Amino acid sequence: MSKETLNQNIALILIDFQKAIDDPSWGIRSNLGFETCLVEDACFTFGKKDWNGKYQSAEDIHAMSLANLHQEYCTVITTEDALNL
Repeated sequence: MSKETLNQNIALILIDFQKAIDDPSWGIRSNLGFETCLVEDACFTFGKKDWNGKYQSAEDIHAMSLANLHQEYCTVITTEDALNL
C-alpha cells in the first residue's frame, strides 16, 4: 500500500470517528469502546400511551428506559455517583 493510500485511509477513519463522537446515540459510543455513564436523576420523560394504547406513567417509562440502556449501552448512575467519579 502506498503512503498516499495509507494517508487517505487514515483520514477516512478519523472522519468516521468524528462522526461517531458527534452522534448522540448511546450504542455507537459503547461499540467504539467508550465507557458511557447516564446520570439517571438528571434526565426525565413524560407519561404517554404505549403501543397497545395503555397509558404508562412517566416514572414507569423512565425506569424501563434506564433498564433497557443499563449494561447494554451505558452504565446508569446517580448524581451522587457522578460527583464521586
